[in-house]
Amino acid sequence: MAYIEENGIWLLDDAGQVSFYDGTYIQSLSDFVPDVPPVSDLGVVDNTLLLLIDKKLHLYDMASGEVTVSYFASGLDINDIEVWSNDLLVASTTGVYRLDLRNERVEHVHDAVLARIYRVDSGFIGDTGSQLIELNSGKTLYRYSGTQPISDVEVWDNKLLVGNNGGIHVIRGDTITQSFFRDERVFAIEKTGEGIWVGTDAGIYLAKSEGEELHFAQMNKTSIDTFSFLGKKVTAFAKGLEGDMWIASENGLNYRSSILSGLHRLPVGHLNGEMADAGVSSFINGYGNFYISARNKLVKLSNTLEPIKAKTFNFSIQSLAALENTIWVASASGLYAYHPDSLEKQSDALPEALRNIPIDKLLADSHSLWISSENRILRYWPKTQTLIDFDTWWSDSQEARLLSLLDLDEDGIWLGTTHGLIRYFDGSFNNVLSHEEMGAVKALSVGSNDLIWMVASQGVYRYAIDDKAKPVQVLDHSENGRILCASTQNNAITYITTKGVFRNHRGQTLKQSVLTTHLTSQSVRYFCDMSAQATYFAGDLGAFYLSTETLNKLFNLPLRPSFVSTVYVDKQPYRLGPVGESVVVSMPAKSTATIDISQMPFNVREGVTYQLLGSGSDTWHTTKDNHLVFSALDSGDYSS
Repeated sequence: MAYIEENGIWLLDDAGQVSFYDGTYIQSLSDFVPDVPPVSDLGVVDNTLLLLIDKKLHLYDMASGEVTVSYFASGLDINDIEVWSNDLLVASTTGVYRLDLRNERVEHVHDAVLARIYRVDSGFIGDTGSQLIELNSGKTLYRYSGTQPISDVEVWDNKLLVGNNGGIHVIRGDTITQSFFRDERVFAIEKTGEGIWVGTDAGIYLAKSEGEELHFAQMNKTSIDTFSFLGKKVTAFAKGLEGDMWIASENGLNYRSSILSGLHRLPVGHLNGEMADAGVSSFINGYGNFYISARNKLVKLSNTLEPIKAKTFNFSIQSLAALENTIWVASASGLYAYHPDSLEKQSDALPEALRNIPIDKLLADSHSLWISSENRILRYWPKTQTLIDFDTWWSDSQEARLLSLLDLDEDGIWLGTTHGLIRYFDGSFNNVLSHEEMGAVKALSVGSNDLIWMVASQGVYRYAIDDKAKPVQVLDHSENGRILCASTQNNAITYITTKGVFRNHRGQTLKQSVLTTHLTSQSVRYFCDMSAQATYFAGDLGAFYLSTETLNKLFNLPLRPSFVSTVYVDKQPYRLGPVGESVVVSMPAKSTATIDISQMPFNVREGVTYQLLGSGSDTWHTTKDNHLVFSALDSGDYSS
């Protein structure tokens, strides 16, 4: 693979065919340049695609759409190529050379005849077929048997990492000190700020160093879903300037942003099939851990969402709450108490009224549990074992269901219900906002200036506690999908919808460009909470945890530049590759030009502004479509 930063990625398969990914589609070079022979290696310098064909260097000019032999390097029979800044390092049958492509000059670098060249942080390492040498000094780093050809090389902490058909070996001073994956074939090794990545025929692994040791964890062991790694056999890596990773497998192309090392996820299907089918019934944060439930299973998770302990019950779990060093479990058969560390059952000393009551929802304030059983509410203080049954008279409608809770101490306890907002203060319930004003209140939080923020069925609202004015609608569900939860901080609202993660800053919505995908289905239960420190969310695609720092980095990514990726004339392939913001197209009379505008790493944008030069019009047009079509053009040259 050859990644052109923010301008696409060129791919070479094991059949020698070259393709280009532009953020939307993968297009084959052979469709645009027929009869290109099989390619053995590729690279990109100065927006020119370099192809190694039959040991000769060829150039693909993206502007002209032609593949030609490099005449100034035609005297070299080349085994391997490696990009070196704006130049090219080549291993030929007569030695190693540096090619200055701009000035068409050839510089001899080393006499060694190499089969492969590997680029590392300190320079380049050459492979003669029986030993690895450092090209800068000529020093021999490792001797090996020619029966085990090397697939990739990396340097880590003054150690050499060598991959071959027998795994990966850690070498220091020409001695193997550690070996991994002895029964697996290693295809590729790459180093980023996260650690050492290794691609094998059995999966992708990430190693982090602990002292002198490396410890590998498999990264693609979860079941397949929207966020899962596509494929099993990992054959190649390409690294971006910021440590972003492109990963090729037998089933497709994968992308990992370096920022997302701060995102933790638990796929629901990773726990068991039953939970995957049922979806999540509850997800809470408590005592430095997370707790997730589905059907009859409760799982304790670390703060990085790694499973720690699990417990299975003979009943289905409806809801969870954390209070008084206890995990409270609600079911259709009553309330149960479990220890937060061991998940063992606590004392049975619960009021008789809580033993057999069917519970729909369990919420906790700072001292007590609020228990919802259809339209009935009870309040229970575990420390004193005090129970108050409010029955159905807590709501004027007597049909309301409890959905959310906000404890504001001296300002009372605020209850979000299916019929609006209710305040509980000094032993009495007061209806504050009706269903007609905002719908059902699904989530409550407090912001600055004594403002209550509500995610309701009609949108996101803010309400001043000390003001009798009506609530102010800030967001609705029409533009970016149904809003699931929201948080306010520094004049910005960050919110999760069924379509992704968004941020509204002073009235302008920013679409987060990495997580703009469905986090949950429209029809299933979901759980989310957003604070100044972190965001967590659980739905049918699993549980997600992002620190606020990680989320801010995602929103603060610079705007991705757009580029012309493909051009068709009368539906025939004309140009392929990132030819820049403008491309010249020579058109016969009454023809149609189709131009695709793309972005990397994914084609997510708010719109494209373009102008067709050569048409006699200086008008600029704006569209949210990346597919531009110009019909019935007169003959001549055009650019956009």
